[in-house]
Amino acid sequence: MAHDASSAVAGPSRVALRAVALTMMLLGAWLLSGCGTTGPVGPAPGSTAEPESASPSFDGVKIEIFIDAQSVTPVDKQMQIATGRPVMLVIRTDHDVTLHLKGPELDRSVYVEPLSVINSAFVVDQPGTVTITCEDPVATIATLTVA
Repeated sequence: MAHDASSAVAGPSRVALRAVALTMMLLGAWLLSGCGTTGPVGPAPGSTAEPESASPSFDGVKIEIFIDAQSVTPVDKQMQIATGRPVMLVIRTDHDVTLHLKGPELDRSVYVEPLSVINSAFVVDQPGTVTITCEDPVATIATLTVA
């Protein structure tokens, strides 16, 4: 029986080539997704937010905020703070979100990217009320009475 010379030196089988192609696609997707890790993400342009590691010994009022697609924690938290006391928002979210801070001499929006943690600090030097709200989901996170 005669064999054709071109069939005697066969390359990798189609099954092996498909397995390699699938492995490369999965590896590429894994690398593009950040290898499964998340870290601090900086603030939107114009914001004064700092990465989480920038202020480990904050001496002020800290409010931890957790946001996912269906809920916000805390909701309608009522706090009293002294005029001039720093406030730090520690914001964690699983999707794009914008928080709004409104009060005496304060009108700021803080944008947070998905799967990130940022800190945003501010000081209110005038007595009054500061509200912290979220767009998605819509909620009043906290109301600060500044005296």
